Amino acid sequence: MSIDAPKNIGTKFTSRRKFLKGAVGIGLLSASATNVKAASSKIVNQGKIKAKNCIFLVVDGMGRGTLSLANDYALCCTGRPLNWINLLENKKVRTSLQNTASASSLVTDSAAAGSAWASGQRIRNGQINISMEGESLEPFFLKAKALGKAIGLVSTARITHATPASFVASVANRDDEDIIAHQYLEHEIDLLMGGGARHFIRPGCSLLEDFKRKGYSCFRTKSSMLKNVKASKILGLFGDTHLPYALDRKHSKQYFQVPKLEEMFQFALSNLSRNKSGFCLQLEAARVDHAGHAKDMASIVEEQLEFDRCIPIAVDFVDKNPDTLLIITTDHGTGGCQLNGIGNRYEGVYKTMDRINKIKASYEFLAEKLHQIKNPEKQLFSSLLGIGLSEKDLKVIKSMMDQTYSIFPFGYREKTSQGYEGYRHDYLAANLGSYFERYFYEQTGVAWTSDAHTSELVDLIAYGACSGSIPQYMQNYELNGLLRNALEI
Repeated sequence: MSIDAPKNIGTKFTSRRKFLKGAVGIGLLSASATNVKAASSKIVNQGKIKAKNCIFLVVDGMGRGTLSLANDYALCCTGRPLNWINLLENKKVRTSLQNTASASSLVTDSAAAGSAWASGQRIRNGQINISMEGESLEPFFLKAKALGKAIGLVSTARITHATPASFVASVANRDDEDIIAHQYLEHEIDLLMGGGARHFIRPGCSLLEDFKRKGYSCFRTKSSMLKNVKASKILGLFGDTHLPYALDRKHSKQYFQVPKLEEMFQFALSNLSRNKSGFCLQLEAARVDHAGHAKDMASIVEEQLEFDRCIPIAVDFVDKNPDTLLIITTDHGTGGCQLNGIGNRYEGVYKTMDRINKIKASYEFLAEKLHQIKNPEKQLFSSLLGIGLSEKDLKVIKSMMDQTYSIFPFGYREKTSQGYEGYRHDYLAANLGSYFERYFYEQTGVAWTSDAHTSELVDLIAYGACSGSIPQYMQNYELNGLLRNALEI
């Protein structure tokens, strides 16, 4: 089957408008194990007991369309809704809508959004806990550490990436990840788990040895992680950059030593909860955002499901430790993912979940394979995506690999004497996502508004100690004061 060129379904704005200082907000989340509904019927105090611990679960880049698609997938494939949905059906949890605008745009990036939570101020996109006046701000996790609480950061991205960094670091440029890694050591963050080894292990840098000299147990594999359960300080680095997509870890044996997000979460809870003064733990399902940027529907669903498996773990911990405040949210939407009606009376969507289920790899994994074999092969696309390509398709994909780019309505332009005309992606995975966008829309009804962040309002669930203080609508930066009050910091 020949893949036709997808059309640009995004909207381009040519003007800006000033916006009021008080605009914009919070995140949304997913869910998916079995006993959340039953366990949450035992929900404990919503405001009488102060919080000793804080668990902050972030699914980066999840809009409500992504939540809905993942829930439809869970219902069709398992017969059960997401745990996120089960929590919403429990009337005792507190829910809120958040406005997510940053100091520089109605559309936030992760650095500004995470910093708003951490510092209580709106921050410019691209900066982490730097005020509008250029001053470094102290994130509330560091304030908690000063009171003796253990601090942990867990992510499927580089652990130095914007969201985990925003809870403890302060830099004028979010891309200064080497500096962020040094700040982690300086502040002696108790537990760090995720990707990003390249910012700790690089030529001429002794940072990893510095961590070891300060008493950290450092490891790179799942097996080593399981051997360090009782270690007091943890640095787990399971990839040079971001961890592989959950979809690729599911179908490729080469990633068997990369722990699942829920495994890292259970490890972190066991480790940090030994601290008598309590703990603050931030966990991020980072690659929902990345899949949204790449318009990768199978990956975004699998990432959402992996995050979802963390929810019952958190709920169970709160039920057993009622002095714990649990926050479940997202920082912004990415991609505008939606399941749209297709076919006669929209009945075509019944084939959608089966079609998603047949995809065995992310566009990122496919791009890596293409770089290895140098030329696109029909069999590769057939086995991993279930797509039959024409010679024309192969020619366009080869032009992506060569960075010459065939003429194409969206995402690709032929190089001219004046350079590249129009928009072009910087990485092959996103190019593949745009190329197959229209094909998968026709097959499944799943479509995207863009490959960028969105300004949509996002959801938040609060559970446990002081959860009753969460308002039904707030600016994202207002959460900071509520958390500090709950933790008395």
